[in-house]
Amino acid sequence: MKELKNYVSLILFAVLAISFASCSSDDDEGQGGADSNGFVEVEYEGAKTFSYYAYNATWYSGHQEVHGSVLDNLKNGATFIVDLSETKPSDVEVLYDEAYLEDRIEWQLETSDEIVQGAEITMSGSHWPEPEYDNAGWFCHDFDGKVVVKSIKNNSITLSFKDFKFQRISKFSVGNSTMQNLIVNGDITYNFEE
Repeated sequence: MKELKNYVSLILFAVLAISFASCSSDDDEGQGGADSNGFVEVEYEGAKTFSYYAYNATWYSGHQEVHGSVLDNLKNGATFIVDLSETKPSDVEVLYDEAYLEDRIEWQLETSDEIVQGAEITMSGSHWPEPEYDNAGWFCHDFDGKVVVKSIKNNSITLSFKDFKFQRISKFSVGNSTMQNLIVNGDITYNFEE
């Protein structure tokens, strides 16, 4: 009888050990918590101001056919892409090393200016999509405010937005879309995408 109790105890211990090991495994299904690439306040004209965390922020050279150092490529301008979300970093799931966000705004900016630390750069394009209309949002005129290259470290570029203003479509209709101004303030750090 004592041997049976020891045998049952051993089996129970083995099952518990396997359970704890499987609970702590590091798989690709997702983990809570993600690193934020920055934080911006966005004022929607005629509406309220939203606070967004920046995730999955990347940049690539304006001309991908140019080879050489990152700094050489910066002479050709750059495209900046970031996911913005109200979700706090501690609540974001990480899948395959990227923040997974159900509610996100994918904001894309383009410049043909040379990227130099401390320089104010001019944007030639901004895409802030209206979720109901996939192709809405490209506007290359009427930018206002400042975008400054705050820092360049290794392959990362931090842009500082100060009252950076542009337009997007808020209601789409053929020949008579309603436009809305957006004003962005804050810093975002973008990592080089090879």
